[in-house]
Amino acid sequence: MAIEAKVCTALTGGGADALDFIDGSTLNNGDIAYTKVNGKFYYHRCNTAGGLTEDSPIVIVPDTNPGSINWELAGSNQMITIAKTSDFTVTAAYLQAGVMITNTGAAGAVNLTLPAGAADYSLECFVDAAQYLRCTANGSETFRYGTGTSAAGGYIRANTIGTHWKINWLGGEWVIKLYALTLKYDE
Repeated sequence: MAIEAKVCTALTGGGADALDFIDGSTLNNGDIAYTKVNGKFYYHRCNTAGGLTEDSPIVIVPDTNPGSINWELAGSNQMITIAKTSDFTVTAAYLQAGVMITNTGAAGAVNLTLPAGAADYSLECFVDAAQYLRCTANGSETFRYGTGTSAAGGYIRANTIGTHWKINWLGGEWVIKLYALTLKYDE
């Protein structure tokens, strides 16, 4: 089957020009969609075995014949920032899109549990509320900054407003590529 490209002017809402309007029974794995909304461009790839819950703009689910189909964000012309106020399991779709997660509005600690690492995964985090924002590695995976390495299944965290970090999966571990202010990890 040939990969098809779709063009939309909305992500959700079910209107004829929305990405979620496209009937799931007409989609093939790997189809692509380009959506322009208020000057922001999104590039999504169809995963016919995705099975994730809709979480716009990261994951879009067809309104008709959804099955296990997901449109997963593969890129954008602007940074996608998502606020999480409670514990959250990060999916591959987030890491492939390279989003930024904040704890804006959180009244308590927020733990982001990472899936198993894979090539081209990255994530940025920003502390916007004076509560811990924490990334926890999967299984025996670790975080590394310079020569320091976390424990297997370890974590990195911060609760100082303005703290920002970026992690990339590189050669079998999460590498802290950038951070500002105070970032703590278990050693």
